[in-house]
Amino acid sequence: MKRKYSFVTLRACLRKLLTVLTLLFVCGCGVTLRAGRMPDIASLDELKINASTKAEVLQLLGKPRNGGRIMFPIQNSPQDVWCYYYEESTLSDSQRIFLFVFFDQEHYTGYMWVSSLPQLITGQLQRA
Repeated sequence: MKRKYSFVTLRACLRKLLTVLTLLFVCGCGVTLRAGRMPDIASLDELKINASTKAEVLQLLGKPRNGGRIMFPIQNSPQDVWCYYYEESTLSDSQRIFLFVFFDQEHYTGYMWVSSLPQLITGQLQRA
């Protein structure tokens, strides 16, 4: 038997769905989702360019989220790069940090980090 849906039934379902979505939005405003792991930016000062090793970086910063190779125009050969990532998001905002750590074979050659987290921009990182 084929069931027919009336416009009134469809309208009532849409109204209920809209109510549920509105409640989720209002109730979810205080929820913060986090992804990745916050890298310890302060520990980068302990690393020495062309002297520190991958093992030392791993001990200070932990396991990277991922890695690869990169070659900047001013370099003669590609370098290994490790990537650390952390994100905080709410329904209305999303902020993140990327930390890239560079190596020439086994030796640390520097880092670059980019952040939209206000605590890092102002230098007032509070640990969770």
